[in-house]
Amino acid sequence: GDSLEPLPGPKTIIVFGYRMGTWLRRFGMVDMSAFQEAFTSLEHARVSVFCVDVTKADYHPREEGLRVIADETGGFYMQSYSTPVFDRLAGALAGYYVLLVVPPDGVKGDRKIDVTLVHHRATVIAKRRYFAQ
Repeated sequence: GDSLEPLPGPKTIIVFGYRMGTWLRRFGMVDMSAFQEAFTSLEHARVSVFCVDVTKADYHPREEGLRVIADETGGFYMQSYSTPVFDRLAGALAGYYVLLVVPPDGVKGDRKIDVTLVHHRATVIAKRRYFAQ
């Protein structure tokens, strides 16, 4: 993320993997605290991460970390064995709208955002946070 920040405009990273983070069986969740700095640098660089899980399973707990980073950065998670991966990626990258956000209160820093469509049928792929400068 840090090396991509100077490049203008939004960027995309596609991850082919089988897990991210540390599965905490006792709590039934994935610990992503080691990736917090990476999340922040990806956010500042305006990077969306699309995660393609290469595991041949309907579900496995270690996929949760891949889901988290995709959701947090405005990308999406998908399984490689049950979905036409390249068609979906090509569709997501083919076109997009840019949403300009001006904080109403002028406060700088990390902000949360929720993007929804009203009266339209479409899939919204959007970041959950942004960094107001």
